[in-house]
Amino acid sequence: MVFQGSNFPATNPAVAGKTQLVPRHEWTVVNAAVRDCYIPAERLGFSDFGADCGQINLLTKKVQGIPIQHVRYTTKTNTVAIRGKVGGKQSEVMKAVLKELVARPDFAGKMFSYADRRMWDVANGHATPGSAIMWREWNMAHHIIRMFTTWLPCLPFRLRKRRSMRNLNKSTFLGPAKWI
Repeated sequence: MVFQGSNFPATNPAVAGKTQLVPRHEWTVVNAAVRDCYIPAERLGFSDFGADCGQINLLTKKVQGIPIQHVRYTTKTNTVAIRGKVGGKQSEVMKAVLKELVARPDFAGKMFSYADRRMWDVANGHATPGSAIMWREWNMAHHIIRMFTTWLPCLPFRLRKRRSMRNLNKSTFLGPAKWI
C-alpha cells in the first residue's frame, strides 16, 4: 500500500518576520494506519512531497525577483515555517531566520544532517547563507533525513550512524550513507 499526502499549504503560511507551525497530519494518519490497521510498516510506502505542498508548478519562463527569506523545517509533529522580515540585506535576514531556527527546542542539532550543520553554521556566522536554491535544498535534505530516522525503526534494515561531519561530501544531496 502506498500512502501519499501533504498538509503543507500551497502558499507560505508564515507572514513576514513570524513563525508558523503546520501540523503534519499526513504523518499522523500513516502512523495510525500502521498502529490501528495492522499494516506491517515494510508493506506501506509513504510520500509527503517533502517540505512542500502537493501542488507542483513547473516554471515555463525564467522568474526574477527577490526570494522570500524563509526556512521550512520538519519536526516529528510539525513543519516549522520561519519567514524573515521584509527589507534589509538578504544574507542578514536569512542569518536571523536560521538563528531563530537553531534556537528552537525542536531543532534536531547540527549533527542531524549536513543541512542542519549548514544551517547551524550560517546562524553562528561560520558560513554565508547562499541562495534560495540552497535554502530549498537544506529544507528537503533535512526533511528526508527526518523521514528516514523516523520511519527506519519500523523497517527491516538499519543505517549506520555517521560519527563525524568532517568527511561529508558537500556535492551530494544527502551526504554519504552507509547501509548495513
